[in-house]
Amino acid sequence: MLANRQIELSWREVKKWVGLQGEDLRLLSLLAHQGELIQITGPTDGQKLSFRHDRVRDWILADAASENGPPQPLA
Repeated sequence: MLANRQIELSWREVKKWVGLQGEDLRLLSLLAHQGELIQITGPTDGQKLSFRHDRVRDWILADAASENGPPQPLA
């Protein structure tokens, strides 16, 4: 999400992420189906991955950004 600067994601896009395959993808799917933090919404052919609240999304993204080293300028 951060690398592509894309906040709204389709579930189809997420399933294609190189670093997210196998068990990790299965766990993300289970988390989404629980619906407490993230959820999969929309019709089967156009499902979106969405966060329960914007502040949850922002906290997760800020935490991930802090683990990636010093801030990079936005272009």
